[in-house]
Amino acid sequence: MAAGAQFVQTRPCLDIDAVEGYVARLRDADLADRVFVQIGVAAPDSAQSAQWMRENLRGAVIPDAVIARLAGAADARDEGIAVAAEMLHQIG
Repeated sequence: MAAGAQFVQTRPCLDIDAVEGYVARLRDADLADRVFVQIGVAAPDSAQSAQWMRENLRGAVIPDAVIARLAGAADARDEGIAVAAEMLHQIG
């Protein structure tokens, strides 16, 4: 921020508890009102895709429950979209 940053962006995060913790740390550091935060939300199209994101995108937060939900879905692509929509609703 001292160098002029006006926003920060996270890696994909599909865990509302992690988002709330991140926002709490920003508030504790008195930064929440000084910078825009863009939470990365993804719609993985399969359990394998979600697992890959978690293992290969440093900082991505994809809980086991999301991977299991995608693995058990009749249509993983639609389920991934539902997961992302739920996350956006919780953040919003």
